[in-house]
Amino acid sequence: MKNEKDKGNGFLDTIASIAVVFIVLALVWYFISEWIDHVKNPQTRTITLVTTVVTIILMVLIYNNPEFVQSLLKE
Repeated sequence: MKNEKDKGNGFLDTIASIAVVFIVLALVWYFISEWIDHVKNPQTRTITLVTTVVTIILMVLIYNNPEFVQSLLKE
């Protein structure tokens, strides 16, 4: 059986989880909207797209080959 203290912690855990999800969604929305603003601006379009493509390629390489990252860190 759960006592009253566990119920309170469960409620607080639920509120904390909802808050974390809300904050993460807000950050994602902010970064996407900023990225769109940078792409729309002709002065920053090229560097934004190049940076995005390079970042995606690096993320895929790191995810698919962690040994490569470890070898880079050892040197």
